Amino acid sequence: MPPPTPRPQTFSRFVEGVSPPAFAAGFASDYYAACFGFVADILAEGARLALLSAWAAESECPDDVLPYLGSEVRLPRYRNESAAEYRARILRAFEIYDFAGTPACINDQLAAAGYNGVVLFRPNEPGPNNEPTYRTQFWILTTETDQAARDEMTLIARKWKPVTWIFRDFVFAHPGKALAIGEAKPIGAAPLG
Repeated sequence: MPPPTPRPQTFSRFVEGVSPPAFAAGFASDYYAACFGFVADILAEGARLALLSAWAAESECPDDVLPYLGSEVRLPRYRNESAAEYRARILRAFEIYDFAGTPACINDQLAAAGYNGVVLFRPNEPGPNNEPTYRTQFWILTTETDQAARDEMTLIARKWKPVTWIFRDFVFAHPGKALAIGEAKPIGAAPLG
């Protein structure tokens, strides 16, 4: 019994292997293999990537499907977030949503976006800028001064806060300086500065 012939790895090799002798050499071989084998290889690779795209944990899952996977779990990609960081956050989506509505979740999402914000919670007290007293108001203590960064931080705070909480504004801390804001209580992390 002859040894089994190895299976071809690509459709191009398969076409070359089953081609009649007239198509096995020269220009005819290249043209014939390209027309049938190469096109089939491209279609097979596309189908393989389409199947892998639903599995973010796979190393071969293409990065261009991450926005679609993130949309399914309602996690937008942050401005400063790499593809690997976004993929890791998508894989932890259910864990993240377990803590949604907590100051720790807001702090974690700010950190995931690359910002150094900390939630300041001031129940039943006026705000640091003499805002009216309200039992569920909060601010974000940060050193970020870029307007685009503050806009993204605002979207993060509004998405992950409890429905009844009111996000008032930012309190800016300068590195190395103490920040006197009365009885503000940082939640989930140490105060900056």
